[in-house]
Amino acid sequence: MTSTPVTPCINDALPKEVLGVIFEEHAKVQWNAPVIDEQVCRQWQQIILRSPRAWMHLDISKIYESSRSKLHQWLDRSGSVPLHIKVTSHILPPEEVLDQYHKRIKSIETFGYSTNAEFLENLSFPILQSLNINSQRSRISIIRCRAWRAMPELHSLRAGYISVDSLPSNAFPLLRDLVLHHVDDVDCIIRNSYRSLTSLMLAFISLQYTSETLEFPSLRFLSLHEVKNVKHRMNVPALTTYHESGAVKEESFSTPLPVLIEYGFYGDQLSAPPSVTNLHQHYPNISRLSLRTREDGAMLFCRSLCDQPTALPMLRLLAAQNVSHYVEYYREDKHSMKNSVFKRNMASSVKIELCFAGKTRVPLYFACVSVYVNEGRSGLISTLRRINPSEDLSFVLGLLIPWIKVSTYIVSLASNSFSCMSICY
Repeated sequence: MTSTPVTPCINDALPKEVLGVIFEEHAKVQWNAPVIDEQVCRQWQQIILRSPRAWMHLDISKIYESSRSKLHQWLDRSGSVPLHIKVTSHILPPEEVLDQYHKRIKSIETFGYSTNAEFLENLSFPILQSLNINSQRSRISIIRCRAWRAMPELHSLRAGYISVDSLPSNAFPLLRDLVLHHVDDVDCIIRNSYRSLTSLMLAFISLQYTSETLEFPSLRFLSLHEVKNVKHRMNVPALTTYHESGAVKEESFSTPLPVLIEYGFYGDQLSAPPSVTNLHQHYPNISRLSLRTREDGAMLFCRSLCDQPTALPMLRLLAAQNVSHYVEYYREDKHSMKNSVFKRNMASSVKIELCFAGKTRVPLYFACVSVYVNEGRSGLISTLRRINPSEDLSFVLGLLIPWIKVSTYIVSLASNSFSCMSICY
């Protein structure tokens, strides 16, 4: 016992300021994290109560269903920091809360059987930057944009399963990020911001037929899933990342894209993957490629790479995954693909790394727009970006999160008798 090294308490190992930042980062991952973390010990509780940014994320519906006083207590603890709110049920935010706090709201997410967008009407949101409105598949909700007041800082709009009314020219400022799936009447939204967009993701969208060329001078990220009559009339000189589904791959951009470095393809059971020849012709400098297709399509693509060792000379990373999330390639198919890539590597000076099912040190984005709409930022940060741990505070949090989970589990066991508390939070 005396020879066993004593592990120092994390409270003694880290300054209070660092713990406070960790609690703030935990709240970004799990909105009710502060009410969980504060039960670990009295010192944690004191730090969290003095950290307003740990209380800046909240699900209004879940708190309000439990207790109105809990909602006001939460908002009071947030001090004067910007708020990130969710509305996840049929319960709308209480009017007194909106009247008092609407000028502090920085992002809004609302989804459920009703989009609950009524509370956006007749109120201004001077610092609102991100708006996510997502209804259910079985119900297309009508959004009355004409009733919205000023949102001068809005730069990100994500919407699904809605229909907007006729859009006035001043309804939105110039957006930078636009994500739409199953949305009717979107031409006006795109036309209002296409010159300022840096990221555009469209799925199951019908656009008006026209031969007019659309200029996207700042667009760097583009995803088209079941969208027609748009790719061939887009001028995207700065595009570096492009993902598409089988229904769009037959169309071509107006000009080749030599600056494109990342390409992703999503195909159904009937869609053949793009040909290596066409990719080399239109995107000659891609270095990262994600391919979600059936087994025979993936093997055919790898064989084509082997047969054309001079095509796609900059390709470094190839990730393959089955169309279904729940089905992996057979071992024999993987072996065939690996063998083709190995032969290609032996015949070329550039080596390709082959990965399966996204299990790689570099996460892959597989061109599914609804994932980004439903889960937020996680869809975009997984676009093959190599994350430098020294640049990302989440690395520090990642080192400590296992310990926090253990502490949380112990607290949950100890607090089973306080069921009313867990219901409130």
